[in-house]
Amino acid sequence: MVSEPVGVRPTKRCLGDLGVELPDLGVRLEEIDQPVIASAQAVPEQRDAGGAERVVALTDRVWFKVKTSDHRAAVTELRGTDLPDWVRPSRGAWWIGAAGRRQADSAQRDFYATLQRECTTGKTVSSDHLLPADWDWKRLAAEQAVAWRREMKSMVIRLVAMSLKSGHLAVAEFRNHRIKALVRAENG
Repeated sequence: MVSEPVGVRPTKRCLGDLGVELPDLGVRLEEIDQPVIASAQAVPEQRDAGGAERVVALTDRVWFKVKTSDHRAAVTELRGTDLPDWVRPSRGAWWIGAAGRRQADSAQRDFYATLQRECTTGKTVSSDHLLPADWDWKRLAAEQAVAWRREMKSMVIRLVAMSLKSGHLAVAEFRNHRIKALVRAENG
């Protein structure tokens, strides 16, 4: 069985930070063609190999740095109660919480320093506002529904074609469903 690649999804806030327009529901957010989003897809493997760089200023949860030539971002993995029950870890555990432009010329404008100030009140650090919000979970559910419908339609078409060609019942399993098609064509 081939393992499903782990997708690192941008939050709505991240998309706004990057100035990226929302694609239609047929495009998963982690597949948007944008350098930060593309670079973020490597973070789970980098973390597993011990090569991901942490955002050490954010101490309430583990965040990892994403760097491209002119952008920066922060990525985290949600676990346990942070994940809704219906979410598969391969499609909703990793998120890009925020992104911004690289500002190496000034410590006050540096993305990670700005993020630290945004998340710190007194001695308390909270990055909860960077986590996926209701909109993000609803978008994920809608994308999954569109993908399910597309896969189901494709399977039904294949089954109808198989049955039409063979003249016999064509059967397939689709997730937890058994799909059957029987098409009989008469000569003339």
